[in-house]
Amino acid sequence: MGGCTVRRITVIIEFQSVQRLKLHMSDSQKVNKLMVLAFNTWSGPSYHLEQILSEIAMNNRDVDFIKIDVEKMADAAEEYGIQTVPTFLLMKNGQEVDKLVGSDQGELKNKILKHRNA
Repeated sequence: MGGCTVRRITVIIEFQSVQRLKLHMSDSQKVNKLMVLAFNTWSGPSYHLEQILSEIAMNNRDVDFIKIDVEKMADAAEEYGIQTVPTFLLMKNGQEVDKLVGSDQGELKNKILKHRNA
């Protein structure tokens, strides 16, 4: 795929540049779509968390799940004020509507349900 900056992993989108992330967010605003931005290091020990995120994403196909590697995209982490990983930001209409620091699967599911159709 050459210089492609977007890679789809099952139902999770991974961006390699802040510009592509912002373009996708702009498109999602037009349709009032909930987005979950997952900030983590996504290496070695994070495999289990990635499996959990994939499972949640499979059951919420109307929500965009975006995986952001803070080591590769430190500028995105800085822009969104990410200090701890994992951190999940729930965004709607370009605004943060909720946040989860940590990997509590049940809490993440509840937050998604709360904001998905709001």
